[in-house]
Amino acid sequence: MKISRETLPPLNPRFPSYGNQKWPLAIENSDHQPIANCSRMERDQADTTNEKDPATSPTTNAPTAPCTVTQQSQNSPSEEEPDICVICLDYIHGSADVDTYCHATCCGKKYHQLCHDGVQNSTMSFEQKSKCSHCQQKLPVSDEETMHYLSNWADRNKAWAHRMMAERYIDGVGGVKQSHATAVLFFEKAVQQGDLVAMYNLGCMYQDGNGVDQSYEKAVELFAMAAESGFPPAMYNLGYLYYSGQGVDRSDKKAVELYTMGVEKGNVSAMCNLAGLYREGKGVDRSYEKALELFTIAVEKGDENAMLNLGSMYQNGEGVDRSDEKAFALFTMAVGKGEVDAMLKLGCMYREGKGVDRSYEKAFALYTMAAEKGQADSIFMLGVMYKHGDGVVQSFEKAIELYAMAAEKGQADAMFNLGLIYVHGQGVTQSNGLAREWWTKAAEQGQENAILNLEILDEEERNTTTTTTSSHSTIK
Repeated sequence: MKISRETLPPLNPRFPSYGNQKWPLAIENSDHQPIANCSRMERDQADTTNEKDPATSPTTNAPTAPCTVTQQSQNSPSEEEPDICVICLDYIHGSADVDTYCHATCCGKKYHQLCHDGVQNSTMSFEQKSKCSHCQQKLPVSDEETMHYLSNWADRNKAWAHRMMAERYIDGVGGVKQSHATAVLFFEKAVQQGDLVAMYNLGCMYQDGNGVDQSYEKAVELFAMAAESGFPPAMYNLGYLYYSGQGVDRSDKKAVELYTMGVEKGNVSAMCNLAGLYREGKGVDRSYEKALELFTIAVEKGDENAMLNLGSMYQNGEGVDRSDEKAFALFTMAVGKGEVDAMLKLGCMYREGKGVDRSYEKAFALYTMAAEKGQADSIFMLGVMYKHGDGVVQSFEKAIELYAMAAEKGQADAMFNLGLIYVHGQGVTQSNGLAREWWTKAAEQGQENAILNLEILDEEERNTTTTTTSSHSTIK
């Protein structure tokens, strides 16, 4: 029986890396990847002896965090405070500007994050730094004190305070039990007042079905509201929903339009996905030149996904002269930022000696790093190394274990190779039945060699009643 040979995963990454920006999003900066779980800015903590009593409104029973300011990138229409930084007295721009600002929970005033950082990093005394730059009250140092201030603003129906409450329920911080359902209620209050970040975060909750019944239609509605008001992450997520056809009729052209809007606002994720559409010619005429331009800008902004995909373009010679060296450099940069698919790509380059001296040791280390993060292709490649003894002691038992792990994650090549192991009887009892079982699973995912081998297996079983042992010696 002539069975096709063991296969390796393609060197091209699964591209583009379309998907929603994770939530809660408190801020997005123009010079790096959109923040998935943005940590709220914390002030230096100080002794609160002789602190003035906060406002006397009752404290809301909600989760808290030991911080006194939260970051945001938009202005709620309902807020009365002027958009002026109380430190530099310069204007704080609205939602269309990606510059960040902060809300102090003590007095509710706003100031630029950079201004706040400047104060904290200055030569001012510790006592001065431990007071609010505006109201001069000592900053709260406990969850209870912070929530006393925050609940007061929530009782006064401030959108930013409702949103901060919601963020605490999402995180389950401050000793209060996590509750997505309660977070939804607070986000809804903020949305009613026009808070763009709340619209975005609530849209993500509907998209993922966290605390609410999953509803792509509701997510689309909320993202559209925020996008129309100029909130870049919402443009990105709405573009993805159009690309994937979730909650709306699928439209590559609409995705291009929304990603383009996001790019104009400095959204790096939108930049990467728009580059991907230009690279593939979806919703727009294919243009490697435009894709390269966008990926290059995103790389300069430190985006690891752009590093991965630009490296792939150099590796494949798409719109540029093929260069393993440049690909290697870009994959290395991406690995430094924790990009798991780049770990796989770089591992393959070390294993094959492309753009770098061959090193099974470094390949094994990179595959292991990615495998520990659940990257199925890297788990599969570790199985390949154990099967062939590449830099490790050969072990069919270990290879089978790793192939099975990858197969559980849907890795079709691992399913195919498990079929080969059973048809050869390598480290296991030979079994055409188990080989057929694994090849059938792989074929259902479109694995071409599995489809071919099933046809060969069917033909052999129809034409002969003899075993296939004699043909195994020709299979590598």
